[in-house]
Amino acid sequence: ERERDRLAETKRRLLDEYEEKCDKLVASMRDVEAHFESVQDDRERAERERAAREEDWRSRVRALEGELEKALSERASPSTADARAMAERERDELSQKASGLAL
Repeated sequence: ERERDRLAETKRRLLDEYEEKCDKLVASMRDVEAHFESVQDDRERAERERAAREEDWRSRVRALEGELEKALSERASPSTADARAMAERERDELSQKASGLAL
């Protein structure tokens, strides 16, 4: 009987130690899982921020390209004042030619 009590006590002690180790392992696994999820969330947030910055820069580049095209087309085509001055010069030249023909 004494031997049986000693064996039962040893069995309980070993089971308690086993349960304690299992609890520690489960807690450790939960910590690892929480860390993994945190790292994954950080990566996803960083990716969203990077994509937003890329889109912002693309938008800025498109706006600057539009401004550049507008400036180049304004430079290539005469402005209204320049066009008016050219038309007045042509009119004056034609008037002079017409005056010369009338003589």
